Amino acid sequence: MKITERSSEKDKIELLCSYLEDKLKAFKGFLVSTRSLHKTIQALDISQIDRLLAQRQECINRIERLDAQAGKMKDSHFTGDITHLDSKKRSLRQFVEELKQVMRETFTLDRHYVPVVAAHLDNLKGEIVKMQESREALNNYGVNFSK
Repeated sequence: MKITERSSEKDKIELLCSYLEDKLKAFKGFLVSTRSLHKTIQALDISQIDRLLAQRQECINRIERLDAQAGKMKDSHFTGDITHLDSKKRSLRQFVEELKQVMRETFTLDRHYVPVVAAHLDNLKGEIVKMQESREALNNYGVNFSK
């Protein structure tokens, strides 16, 4: 449904509910990916990290597309009396509250795992440097490695 000047307030609210429902689904997908990534990092299962990061990025892209749509909806102001649409207003409140909860949980997990990932990356970089130094030392002793 596209918002136009002639769209009724009911149509606008239904579109907003649909938007919030889609955004909630996208954030729930993001949360699932974040939880999986968190467990993968704890288990040090490096092989799954790229796949999970890609899933998270897909969710981020979807959320950004939805936000772009919301920007277009913002240009169409809600005016008039919407008191007769109490059930839709309740739905809006429910979507917003659930979305807030999912976002809080996601960001809490993110705050925890980002430093863990950074530490793992630092450790990996350190290991690579050690391997390079070992290889260089062996080359100095006459052991040649093909590149």
